[in-house]
Amino acid sequence: MPNLLQFVLSAEDSFVTHAGRFWDREVWAKILYVLNYEIVSIQGEPLTLRSLLMAIVFLTIGLMVSRRISRMIFRRVRRSRRIHSSAAESLEAITYYTLTAFFAFSALRMANVPLTVFTVVGGALAIGVGFGSQNIINNFVSGLILLLERPIKIGDVIEIDGTFGTVAKIGARSTLVHTPANMHLIVPNSFFLEKEVLNWTLSDNVVRVELTVGAAYGSPTREVERILLETAKANPHVMKSPEPYAFFEDFADSALVFRVLFWVDLVEAVDRRIVAGQIRHALDEAYKAAGITIAFPQRDVHLDSLKPVEVRVVKDD
Repeated sequence: MPNLLQFVLSAEDSFVTHAGRFWDREVWAKILYVLNYEIVSIQGEPLTLRSLLMAIVFLTIGLMVSRRISRMIFRRVRRSRRIHSSAAESLEAITYYTLTAFFAFSALRMANVPLTVFTVVGGALAIGVGFGSQNIINNFVSGLILLLERPIKIGDVIEIDGTFGTVAKIGARSTLVHTPANMHLIVPNSFFLEKEVLNWTLSDNVVRVELTVGAAYGSPTREVERILLETAKANPHVMKSPEPYAFFEDFADSALVFRVLFWVDLVEAVDRRIVAGQIRHALDEAYKAAGITIAFPQRDVHLDSLKPVEVRVVKDD
């Protein structure tokens, strides 16, 4: 970094020397006086206007270089079939943050701001703005943990307080979740570490769906199981492996309870609730065709009396 600073200063002196042939030396002297004006002195290191401008230009160029390098790494890593695209995006973000921090510290050094000053000023700043920046720092650190530990990643299907969505982007402060209703939820990163979040596709994209169906007492139980299996297998969104499975679950108060289990791919298939609705429609039609009644809640009331109960139908006046 000192070599870079010396090169910039020598280039500036050379430019001033040659430009002085065409411009009044007094004008350049005034410009240099303004550029060398000492704004403040930090631990004996002068902070001049020239060093401040150089640091700002260096930081601006550094941010552009950081973005360009991180995107280049992302494109190269994404071409590799052994690395998932979400891992490439995490690597891009971590690279960008690392390079940005490097250029920021280098710009401070170029402006003659010693890094040791932060050990002195840091305590005062922590007291003054600690409460105000606590939430921002918490979300930023949580975002780094999400990128490194990857409990959620880009493309995962998650459920937050009953709302389903797909993770679209993990930013420095918040995560963008795209819902099936074409809405975007902006969720703070700390939420995923402090609350319970259901990740449907953490290990793979295959999930199991369960449907419970009741049949009236007296229905042929073997036939009901066969209808459940055939209906589930006939749906194009139901996976062939693992195969669907149906069983007679219980003798309930008002019905014979059956359950059918099947698996769907959340990436290739449509919403699992839509698949479940399609199978319910098909089961209703198959039940009607087989003469099987879907049970509904009912109660049998028995009256124990010494004499027959008199029942009369009267007209309402």
